[in-house]
Order: sequence, then structure tokens, then C-alpha cells
Amino acid sequence: MLQHVHVKNPDDYVLYLDDSRDPCDLLEDENALIDQIDALSELGDGSDGVTGVKSSEYLSRDMTTVATNENNWCWIGSVVGNGDDIGNALTSVLDKLSALLNQKNFTLKNVICLTLYIRDMSEYPIVNQVYHKYFNHTNPPVRACVQTILPDNVPVILDAVCKSYTENNPNFLHVQSISHWAPANIGPYSQAARVNDIIYIAGMIPLVPGSMKLLDAGILQQCKLALRHVHRVIKAMDPNTHIRDVVMGFCFVTNKLHIDIARREWEKRTNNGIVDYIVVTGLPRNALVEWYVWAHRANNTFQYEETGYCLNDHHHVSLRRRWNYDNSVSAIVCYVSNGLSLSIGNVAQVTSNQEDDFNIKTLPESTLLEIVQYILSRLLNENKQQTYVANFKIFYKASSLNCSVIENVFSQLIQQYTIVPTIIPVKHLQNPNTVVSICALRHY
Repeated sequence: MLQHVHVKNPDDYVLYLDDSRDPCDLLEDENALIDQIDALSELGDGSDGVTGVKSSEYLSRDMTTVATNENNWCWIGSVVGNGDDIGNALTSVLDKLSALLNQKNFTLKNVICLTLYIRDMSEYPIVNQVYHKYFNHTNPPVRACVQTILPDNVPVILDAVCKSYTENNPNFLHVQSISHWAPANIGPYSQAARVNDIIYIAGMIPLVPGSMKLLDAGILQQCKLALRHVHRVIKAMDPNTHIRDVVMGFCFVTNKLHIDIARREWEKRTNNGIVDYIVVTGLPRNALVEWYVWAHRANNTFQYEETGYCLNDHHHVSLRRRWNYDNSVSAIVCYVSNGLSLSIGNVAQVTSNQEDDFNIKTLPESTLLEIVQYILSRLLNENKQQTYVANFKIFYKASSLNCSVIENVFSQLIQQYTIVPTIIPVKHLQNPNTVVSICALRHY
């Protein structure tokens, strides 16, 4: 009797992905864009011959930084693992993290959110094996892991956010079983953590929840599925909070030609969150995209500002900021570009010769120092309390900028401000002429 009844398989549950309209009902210009990007993608990954950063071109000094505020938050940045072996390097990094936390009367159980930047994603199983020895408690931290162009002697870099608590314990979502709702974790991490009004979401890739296999599709469908995971996990943490309540996020892709589609998919769902688009060399399970965001339950109290200016004939600064009404939270994404800023939609049209023209311009230390001081002035927004901590993620295009410029600037600023920087080399940023993106966050 039931022999002709179709029983759903895992792929059936992702057949029609959430969108504001039928997923097949694309506008004409979108169809043209996707056809163009698919054709270009077949020719290569958009790497333009980008290779790893030379050891001599990365950090020449220890930039590890740790800072706390009066509300028992702790930020740790630029914890670098050296050597040829990822297992030994990660062990060293996590031992160092534990020691830094102990100095501030924290433990590994206080880690809320952690990011791993690794040199070789094929060693992801080893990463999980070592990582589990340190984070084997019931509610491990939220985590994202991406592969980028680190030097041969640097297999891993880490940054972390921690919270010590005596009451109002963080709520974690740690799903390990397979379902059709959202993917289980693929490592010893939680999918989400909520501390007061802030909800941290682990890096989300387009896994089919029922099979835990990567969605066999292009960037458009992979992006839709990953964003559906983000939305569902946020709602699981608070039914009154949605993807439109994301304040800040990072979209990691492996091909610069995919940025425009990812941006369009994001903006169909919300224009509230400020997102940095970053091209890396690999993602878990060979995914094309990974979304790594945090939301705020009072997002409707946040304001938005977008500013830009030309420093000189060669450098343009574009800054987007969000902050809440009582100025207890402030977030910034800032792009520094050579020449005039291009729209993201023009990425596919820029030729390699044009990109070379952008890259021949250098970014002097004095110019970058002026930019970061401007970012700090907007981040603090007249709030000069001594207890602030400014957490920075600095992504720089390794083919266009030497790390020493960033290193020297932040080495100076660490002496003047309470800041925690992490410096990460990447393949490309949101525009061909963008040489560095600076993401800054301050909250109490």
C-alpha cells in the first residue's frame, strides 16, 4: 500500500532553500552574473598565483596580547604556533592560551569563542584530535576554522574571546546528533553560545544536516544553505532573535569571484549586519563559503554609520560602524584601498593588469597609523573609560602589503591603547584594490 510513497532522504530537506522568492526565480542580471562567474570559476580559483607568505615577511616579534575589562571579559589575540608539525604547533598554542588565561584568573572553560587560522586544511582531523584534549568539557567554545596563506613555519594562529562568570552562565548549543534541522558539529565545538544579549555562532558551512555531507552545488545554493543554518541556530538560542539581528560577521570564500553572490544573498536577508568578505585558501570539507557571525538580542537599538574619505591621491578609506544606544557595544569594518574604491560587483570585470596597477601602490606606516587612530576614535565614540578593550582582526592581502607595516603600527598602538590585535594574511579582500580590512569590536 505504501510501496509507491516517497520517503524523504536528507537531500530532500534542502531542496528548496529559504529565500524571499522561489530560488529558481532569479532576475535576469543575476542569471547573467552567475553564468559569468561559473564560466570564470572553471578557469581557476581566482588565486592569481598567490602563494604562501615567506617566513621573513610575517611577524618578526611576538604580538601575543591579552586584555580584560571590569565585566570579566577577556580577549586574546595573535597566538602563533611555530614549527613544521601542526599537532605540535597547536599543542604549543593551546598551552600558551591556557597559561595566558591562568595569568588573568581564567581557565579554558571560560573560552566562549575561538578562531583557528591554519596553513593546511588536510590536517583538520589532527587539529580536532589535539583540540579535543583541551576542550573536552560539556560545552566547548564556539569555533571557526579556515585555511589561509601562512608561512611554512607557522601552521596555526589563534584568537579567542573569554568570559568569567559567577552567575548568568552562558547558554551553549552543542548538537552532536544528526537531524534534518541543522548540521551537527564536525569537531569539538559548540554551534552557538549566548552571553547576556550577545549570541556567538560557529562558522557555518553548507552541510546537508541529515547526511553531514557537503551540498553538491555551486556557490549560490551553498551560500543559501549555510545562511539557513545561521538563521536556525540563532533562533534556537532565542526564538525572538533572527538572522537580521546579526551585528557583525565574516564571510569566508575560496574564490574572489564568489564574493558578489555571497553579498547579494546576505543583503536579501538583512542590511543590518556589517560583513567583511575574505578570500582564503580553504574551508572545512572543501566548502565554497563559511559564515561566522554574532548577533545581539537588542539589535533594534543599534545605529548605523557609513563614512569614507581619501587620505591622498592613492589611498581610500571606507568605514562602516554599528553601535547601540548606550554605547556599550561598538563594531567597525574598515577597508583600506589603493586608488578609487570599486563596487564589489565589479570584481569579476577587473583584469589582472588592472589589479597589478592597484598593487604597486604602497601603504606607508604613517598612513596606516592615521587610519587605525581614526578607527579607534569612531570605535570609542567619545567613550574614554579606562576599562574598554578594543579587539582587532586585521586581514591583509599578502600580495599587496608587507606584514611589517601592520606589525609596526600595532606595536606602537599597544603601548597607548588597550587593544588586542590578530594579524592574518589572506588571498584577497572584498575588492581587487583593497589591501587591508580592519575589523574592530568593543563591548562591556
